[in-house]
Amino acid sequence: CRRAMLLAPTAVAPRVLHASIERTRGRLSFATTQCRQALAYQPDDAGAHMTLGAACQDMRKVRGAVSAYGRALACQPGYADAERNLLYALLHLPEVTEEEVFRSTVVFARRHQPPEDRRLPAPTNDPDANRPLRIGYVTSDFREHPNRWFMNALFEHRNMRTTTVICYSASHLKDRETEWVAVSVDAWRDVVEMDDETLAKAIRADAIDIAVFIGWRFDGNRPLVAAYRPAPVQISFLDGGTSA
Repeated sequence: CRRAMLLAPTAVAPRVLHASIERTRGRLSFATTQCRQALAYQPDDAGAHMTLGAACQDMRKVRGAVSAYGRALACQPGYADAERNLLYALLHLPEVTEEEVFRSTVVFARRHQPPEDRRLPAPTNDPDANRPLRIGYVTSDFREHPNRWFMNALFEHRNMRTTTVICYSASHLKDRETEWVAVSVDAWRDVVEMDDETLAKAIRADAIDIAVFIGWRFDGNRPLVAAYRPAPVQISFLDGGTSA
């Protein structure tokens, strides 16, 4: 990115990418400076507004984040990641009511969920009540993350005779916590490169009975996968807003 910026100082894409990378490294002030510089060159760049919003949110500057996400959506209507991040940011504003959060989430779902003709047909899971129940957990938080600690009991105390557990990891980030989960369950799937429809088909191919979507709208989680109805029972777990 630095090389690209040296060759083309006013190019926006490498500057925004550099800001995004540095944000993940915790250099938040640097990231916001880079985004603002990019926006000085190209004020209507939705990606720059989006990355600026994410950095502001990491700095607990929630109102700044909401403003930046709003500008990203004004520049690129239907920008799903910006809208999803906005839903997350709204949870931190005391004046926003639960009804407003719910209403905004329903609007998001209606706008971005797949049309009915692209959803999967009704599942045909084996009805045998004596077989192990197949449970799939989908999240980007199989790593050192607050949500990870809420999952301990799910894996430590499950009945291994009556359940089969498959984890779908939607993150490039891996650490010792990732390794612990991977060896504690029956099967592990790295799905970060899959789009929503492909992931939904993978869950269906594994004949999952209960799909648990952890973290829902936060981080790199995949809420829209549930809209394809890959499992007969679907649960939202550890979401601060709503399961809509």
